[in-house]
Amino acid sequence: MTVPNLFFIGGMRCGSTTIYLLLSQHPEIFMAEIKEPMFWYAEALRQKGEPVEGRVNGRFLTRRPYEELFAGAGAVKWAGEASHYIYHSEVPGLISSHSPDARILIAVRDPAERMFSEYLFRVRSGYFSGSFEDFVTQDARLDPGQGFTEVSERSRLGKGLQAHLLQSWIDVFGMERLHFINFDDLKSRPAEVAQQIYRFLEVDPDFSPAIVHTQRGGVPRSALLMRLLNLPKARIRRFVPRILREKLRAQIYSKVLDSPKVAPGTWQALRRYYAADIAQLQELTGQDLRPWSLRPAPGN
Repeated sequence: MTVPNLFFIGGMRCGSTTIYLLLSQHPEIFMAEIKEPMFWYAEALRQKGEPVEGRVNGRFLTRRPYEELFAGAGAVKWAGEASHYIYHSEVPGLISSHSPDARILIAVRDPAERMFSEYLFRVRSGYFSGSFEDFVTQDARLDPGQGFTEVSERSRLGKGLQAHLLQSWIDVFGMERLHFINFDDLKSRPAEVAQQIYRFLEVDPDFSPAIVHTQRGGVPRSALLMRLLNLPKARIRRFVPRILREKLRAQIYSKVLDSPKVAPGTWQALRRYYAADIAQLQELTGQDLRPWSLRPAPGN
């Protein structure tokens, strides 16, 4: 069996499909065909004696189906997968126990923009139908003077506390085996980001992958068309190569999705909520994240 030794762990709405495609195209890297198998989170739940059903879904949550994802890896330098493990602090220790020399890729993004992107994604997918303000206050209270209060553990706000989420990964793997990808760089300079990833993995940095930006979210102009686009894609996968599917999807989404305005007060409350974590993340990564705090609310 080929033991995976490369993990892209998220975060959510931080360019994971684009990064997955950059990795899977390189001849020295094998990526599991299925994104987000989430095996190691299921394994962590089992080790704690907690039920898996209802917490995480999929066909690759047990060892044999998961191992079969890597059956075609051969003798490549890196065999990897992409799952949003960043949100599960029990997972790094498990991965390290099975693959102690693993490399970890992490994408970071302006947390307010990440939150808005997740909202648009859930609207596009039909999982949510309210306003952005409704979305951010599902498990939190937004006070005009104090900002966000009474934030529960279930709140989506926690997905943006990236420095906090990264600590368990740093503790287990150390900074030298982690590579950080700034979403802004991925969006504006994807070829350069690809080269940086390849150098970190010590594979040919001159390989030139096709660049595809995907997974745009937004408010559908046509609910019927969106339902058709969200139909199961199993049959399409059999006949259309993945890179072409993603290109077509990105083009279609750009034509049928709109982005609503966000109230400046809500945006400033998000800025205040994430300020301390962003400062810590900047110190951890050595990246200049100050531009994140300067961007206006979407649509303003």
